[in-house]
Amino acid sequence: MPGTEELAQVLNEKRRLTCVGATGYAAASDGPRLVMFVGNVDGSVTGSWCPDCERAVPCVLESALDNNLPVIAVGVGERDDWKLDQRGASNPFRAKDGLALDGIPTLLLIGADGKEVARLGSELENAPTPSDARKIVDEAVAAHLQAEWQRWSAPSSSRQSLSTRVIQTSSATRFQMRFWMLASSRTRRARLHVRRQQKITW
Repeated sequence: MPGTEELAQVLNEKRRLTCVGATGYAAASDGPRLVMFVGNVDGSVTGSWCPDCERAVPCVLESALDNNLPVIAVGVGERDDWKLDQRGASNPFRAKDGLALDGIPTLLLIGADGKEVARLGSELENAPTPSDARKIVDEAVAAHLQAEWQRWSAPSSSRQSLSTRVIQTSSATRFQMRFWMLASSRTRRARLHVRRQQKITW
């Protein structure tokens, strides 16, 4: 598996990686996406006080890259801002009327409508190996986001194809009308010529 920094660089080049803190989460992105909560202030994918996050982050980034999905890394704060034996009880990401996170790393799979369609938490934390974690993420993406992202990411091409078909149909219709008018004109001229010949013969 490529290193975290390498994966982050490639995703950044593709504009598929956003790192934010708590205040930037709400307006981070739209459309189908992966949202990963990690143990730091700014959502950095290359440094966390949470060992489980350090193990899970490259698995999520690699899956996002292979599936061409955008990923948002969100920092939940410093260790004391998250741990329940310190100030964690008041962390906004733990709020029951909000996301109600109970651990990190947590991965949310968000659909095109902005709603959560699946969540991975303890599955990532308890995965025996990075390969197991990657498999868990890939299976969730395939089940909930892959087809939706493909539809969402290419609406303009679909509309263009439809427009092209309409133009082609319109062109074909215009050609048929011109052909019919030309044929009708020729037919009328031919009939007129026959009538004239008949009059002359008569």
